[in-house]
Amino acid sequence: MSAAARRTLLLEAARRVIDRDGVAGVTTRAVCAEAGMGQGAFHHLFASRDELLHQVLSELIEGIVARSTDVDPATPFEQVLVAALLLDWETLRDTPRIRTVLYEITVAGLRGAVQPDLVRFQYRRYREVTEQALARLAERAGVRWTAPVPAVARTVIAALDGIALQYLVDGDADAAGVTLRSFARDLAGRAVPVDARPAEPAAGSGTMEG
Repeated sequence: MSAAARRTLLLEAARRVIDRDGVAGVTTRAVCAEAGMGQGAFHHLFASRDELLHQVLSELIEGIVARSTDVDPATPFEQVLVAALLLDWETLRDTPRIRTVLYEITVAGLRGAVQPDLVRFQYRRYREVTEQALARLAERAGVRWTAPVPAVARTVIAALDGIALQYLVDGDADAAGVTLRSFARDLAGRAVPVDARPAEPAAGSGTMEG
Protein backbone atom coordinates (compact mmCIF):
# COMPACT_ATOMS: atom_id res chain seq x y z
CA MET A 1 0.00 0.00 0.00
CA SER A 2 1.34 3.43 -0.93
CA ALA A 3 2.08 6.09 1.67
CA ALA A 4 -0.74 8.24 0.24
CA ALA A 5 -3.23 5.38 0.61
CA ARG A 6 -2.14 4.71 4.21
CA ARG A 7 -2.42 8.41 4.99
CA THR A 8 -5.97 8.47 3.59
CA LEU A 9 -6.94 5.44 5.68
CA LEU A 10 -5.57 7.07 8.84
CA LEU A 11 -7.48 10.30 8.14
CA GLU A 12 -10.70 8.35 7.58
CA ALA A 13 -10.07 6.41 10.78
CA ALA A 14 -9.48 9.65 12.69
CA ARG A 15 -12.80 11.05 11.47
CA ARG A 16 -14.59 7.90 12.66
CA VAL A 17 -12.90 8.09 16.05
CA ILE A 18 -13.83 11.77 16.39
CA ASP A 19 -17.42 11.04 15.41
CA ARG A 20 -17.67 8.21 17.90
CA ASP A 21 -15.52 9.37 20.82
CA GLY A 22 -14.98 13.11 20.33
CA VAL A 23 -11.66 14.91 20.17
CA ALA A 24 -10.48 13.46 23.49
CA GLY A 25 -10.63 9.99 21.97
CA VAL A 26 -8.21 10.83 19.16
CA THR A 27 -4.98 9.21 20.25
CA THR A 28 -2.41 7.68 17.93
CA ARG A 29 -3.20 4.29 19.43
CA ALA A 30 -6.95 4.66 18.84
CA VAL A 31 -6.56 5.93 15.28
CA CYS A 32 -4.12 3.19 14.33
CA ALA A 33 -6.36 0.52 15.85
CA GLU A 34 -9.32 1.92 13.90
CA ALA A 35 -7.29 1.86 10.68
CA GLY A 36 -5.83 -1.58 11.38
CA MET A 37 -2.26 -0.29 11.26
CA GLY A 38 0.70 -0.26 13.59
CA GLN A 39 1.72 2.96 15.28
CA GLY A 40 4.96 2.95 13.34
CA ALA A 41 3.00 3.71 10.17
CA PHE A 42 1.36 6.69 11.86
CA HIS A 43 4.64 8.26 12.92
CA HIS A 44 6.06 7.72 9.46
CA LEU A 45 3.18 9.65 7.86
CA PHE A 46 2.34 12.30 10.48
CA ALA A 47 4.72 14.29 12.64
CA SER A 48 2.22 14.35 15.50
CA ARG A 49 -1.40 13.94 16.55
CA ASP A 50 -1.85 17.69 16.06
CA GLU A 51 -0.76 17.45 12.42
CA LEU A 52 -3.40 14.77 11.90
CA LEU A 53 -6.05 16.94 13.57
CA HIS A 54 -5.05 19.93 11.42
CA GLN A 55 -5.65 17.88 8.30
CA VAL A 56 -8.95 16.45 9.54
CA LEU A 57 -10.16 19.93 10.49
CA SER A 58 -9.25 21.37 7.11
CA GLU A 59 -11.16 18.66 5.28
CA LEU A 60 -14.22 18.99 7.53
CA ILE A 61 -14.38 22.77 7.04
CA GLU A 62 -13.82 22.59 3.30
CA GLY A 63 -16.56 19.97 3.06
CA ILE A 64 -19.04 22.22 4.85
CA VAL A 65 -18.33 25.37 2.84
CA ALA A 66 -17.63 23.79 -0.57
CA ARG A 67 -21.27 22.88 -1.13
CA SER A 68 -22.38 26.47 -0.53
CA THR A 69 -21.20 27.64 -3.96
CA ASP A 70 -23.04 24.87 -5.81
CA VAL A 71 -25.97 27.14 -6.70
CA ASP A 72 -27.44 28.49 -9.94
CA PRO A 73 -25.99 31.98 -10.56
CA ALA A 74 -28.86 32.91 -12.92
CA THR A 75 -31.14 33.70 -9.97
CA PRO A 76 -31.37 36.98 -8.00
CA PHE A 77 -28.46 37.39 -5.62
CA GLU A 78 -30.61 37.22 -2.49
CA GLN A 79 -31.96 33.86 -3.64
CA VAL A 80 -28.41 32.72 -4.43
CA LEU A 81 -27.39 33.53 -0.86
CA VAL A 82 -30.46 31.79 0.55
CA ALA A 83 -29.63 28.69 -1.48
CA ALA A 84 -25.97 28.82 -0.43
CA LEU A 85 -26.77 29.18 3.26
CA LEU A 86 -29.39 26.46 3.09
CA LEU A 87 -26.80 24.10 1.62
CA ASP A 88 -24.63 24.83 4.65
CA TRP A 89 -27.67 24.24 6.82
CA GLU A 90 -28.39 20.90 5.14
CA THR A 91 -24.85 19.78 5.91
CA LEU A 92 -25.48 20.60 9.57
CA ARG A 93 -28.88 18.93 9.57
CA ASP A 94 -27.64 15.76 7.88
CA THR A 95 -24.37 15.46 9.81
CA PRO A 96 -24.83 17.36 13.10
CA ARG A 97 -21.94 15.51 14.70
CA ILE A 98 -19.45 17.28 12.40
CA ARG A 99 -20.41 20.71 13.73
CA THR A 100 -20.47 19.37 17.28
CA VAL A 101 -16.92 18.13 16.81
CA LEU A 102 -15.83 21.58 15.60
CA TYR A 103 -17.28 23.12 18.76
CA GLU A 104 -15.58 20.45 20.87
CA ILE A 105 -12.23 21.32 19.32
CA THR A 106 -12.83 25.02 19.98
CA VAL A 107 -13.63 24.45 23.64
CA ALA A 108 -10.79 21.95 24.06
CA GLY A 109 -8.35 24.48 22.65
CA LEU A 110 -9.61 27.30 24.85
CA ARG A 111 -9.27 25.03 27.89
CA GLY A 112 -5.81 23.87 26.89
CA ALA A 113 -6.82 20.26 26.23
CA VAL A 114 -5.42 20.58 22.69
CA GLN A 115 -2.85 22.98 21.30
CA PRO A 116 -4.29 26.54 21.05
CA ASP A 117 -2.77 26.73 17.57
CA LEU A 118 -5.30 24.10 16.48
CA VAL A 119 -8.21 26.43 17.31
CA ARG A 120 -6.53 29.37 15.59
CA PHE A 121 -5.97 27.19 12.55
CA GLN A 122 -9.62 26.07 12.67
CA TYR A 123 -11.02 29.59 12.42
CA ARG A 124 -8.32 30.83 10.08
CA ARG A 125 -9.18 28.02 7.66
CA TYR A 126 -12.89 28.65 8.16
CA ARG A 127 -12.35 32.31 7.23
CA GLU A 128 -10.22 31.43 4.20
CA VAL A 129 -12.74 29.06 2.64
CA THR A 130 -15.65 31.39 3.49
CA GLU A 131 -13.87 34.32 1.83
CA GLN A 132 -13.28 32.19 -1.26
CA ALA A 133 -16.95 31.16 -1.34
CA LEU A 134 -18.17 34.76 -0.98
CA ALA A 135 -15.86 35.93 -3.75
CA ARG A 136 -17.03 33.17 -6.09
CA LEU A 137 -20.70 33.82 -5.39
CA ALA A 138 -20.30 37.56 -6.00
CA GLU A 139 -18.33 37.04 -9.21
CA ARG A 140 -20.92 34.64 -10.63
CA ALA A 141 -23.75 37.04 -9.78
CA GLY A 142 -21.98 40.14 -11.14
CA VAL A 143 -21.96 41.97 -7.83
CA ARG A 144 -19.35 43.28 -5.43
CA TRP A 145 -19.39 43.47 -1.66
CA THR A 146 -19.61 46.97 -0.19
CA ALA A 147 -17.39 45.91 2.71
CA PRO A 148 -14.05 44.07 2.53
CA VAL A 149 -14.61 40.35 1.92
CA PRO A 150 -12.73 39.34 5.11
CA ALA A 151 -15.15 41.45 7.16
CA VAL A 152 -18.16 39.93 5.40
CA ALA A 153 -16.72 36.45 5.99
CA ARG A 154 -16.38 37.09 9.72
CA THR A 155 -20.03 38.18 9.84
CA VAL A 156 -21.13 35.04 7.99
CA ILE A 157 -19.12 32.76 10.28
CA ALA A 158 -20.47 34.45 13.41
CA ALA A 159 -24.06 34.10 12.16
CA LEU A 160 -23.71 30.48 11.06
CA ASP A 161 -21.94 29.51 14.28
CA GLY A 162 -24.78 30.99 16.31
CA ILE A 163 -27.56 29.48 14.22
CA ALA A 164 -25.87 26.06 14.25
CA LEU A 165 -25.31 26.11 18.01
CA GLN A 166 -28.93 27.03 18.70
CA TYR A 167 -30.12 24.22 16.43
CA LEU A 168 -27.86 21.68 18.14
CA VAL A 169 -29.35 22.76 21.47
CA ASP A 170 -33.06 23.07 20.66
CA GLY A 171 -33.42 21.00 17.46
CA ASP A 172 -35.82 23.57 15.98
CA ALA A 173 -35.21 23.17 12.24
CA ASP A 174 -38.01 25.57 11.24
CA ALA A 175 -36.60 28.39 13.36
CA ALA A 176 -33.12 27.77 11.95
CA GLY A 177 -34.46 28.01 8.39
CA VAL A 178 -36.32 31.25 9.10
CA THR A 179 -33.22 32.77 10.69
CA LEU A 180 -31.02 31.73 7.76
CA ARG A 181 -33.38 33.32 5.24
CA SER A 182 -33.54 36.53 7.25
CA PHE A 183 -29.76 36.65 7.46
CA ALA A 184 -29.47 36.03 3.71
CA ARG A 185 -31.70 39.05 3.01
CA ASP A 186 -29.53 41.23 5.25
CA LEU A 187 -26.36 39.87 3.65
CA ALA A 188 -27.64 40.54 0.13
CA GLY A 189 -27.98 44.19 1.11
CA ARG A 190 -24.21 44.34 1.47
CA ALA A 191 -23.67 43.74 -2.27
CA VAL A 192 -24.23 46.01 -5.27
CA PRO A 193 -23.83 45.49 -9.05
CA VAL A 194 -20.19 45.68 -10.10
CA ASP A 195 -20.87 48.76 -12.24
CA ALA A 196 -22.71 50.65 -9.48
CA ARG A 197 -21.07 53.95 -8.60
CA PRO A 198 -20.42 54.87 -4.94
CA ALA A 199 -23.14 57.02 -3.43
CA GLU A 200 -22.51 60.77 -3.70
CA PRO A 201 -22.06 62.60 -0.38
CA ALA A 202 -25.17 64.43 0.76
CA ALA A 203 -25.24 68.18 0.01
CA GLY A 204 -23.69 70.19 2.78
CA SER A 205 -22.00 67.17 4.34
CA GLY A 206 -18.49 68.29 3.41
CA THR A 207 -16.13 70.20 5.67
CA MET A 208 -16.85 73.93 5.79
CA GLU A 209 -13.96 76.31 5.55
CA GLY A 210 -14.20 79.65 7.24
